[in-house]
Formats: sequence, C-alpha cells, structure tokens
Amino acid sequence: MLVVAVKRLHVVMSDEEYGDSRRVARGEGLSLSEWVRRTLRAATQTEAERIERKMRAIEAAAQWKAPTADPEQMLAEIEAGRRGVSRSSGPPR
Repeated sequence: MLVVAVKRLHVVMSDEEYGDSRRVARGEGLSLSEWVRRTLRAATQTEAERIERKMRAIEAAAQWKAPTADPEQMLAEIEAGRRGVSRSSGPPR
C-alpha cells in the first residue's frame, strides 16, 4: 500500500494578485491550485539547475592550470604590463 504525505500551503496575496493568478491559471486550463503547484515546481527545478550549473563551472575552473597569485600582485602586474614595464627585467626591449 502506497502512502503519500500531503501538505497544505496557505498563501497570502492581494485581491489583484489573486485575480491575476487565477486568470493565468484559467487561461492555461488549470485550477489555481494546480497552476501554483506547477509554478513552484518549475521555480524549484530552475533554482536547482542554476546551482548545478554553477557547481559544474567551479569544478571545471578548479581543473585549469592557470597561474595564480595574490589579487593585489596580479593587478600590479597587469598594470605594469599595460604601461610596458616589466617588474623583473626592467623596460621592454
């Protein structure tokens, strides 16, 4: 025997928000409750997907073999390069 737990959600909204939501739901041929369930599911999945994409990007970036340094040092080196000054060997040839 399958037992499914069901929870009830109480949402407080203005009359205008309620009317707008109800019109959208009806326009999609859904009850307001079903429209809210689908909308919440979509928002939850979208957020989970966004987090997953960020985690994949962080993991991929961690695999790069790029030079790293203290941010202030890197900015100083970038600025020196922009001005054509080499910090280790003097002016460029």
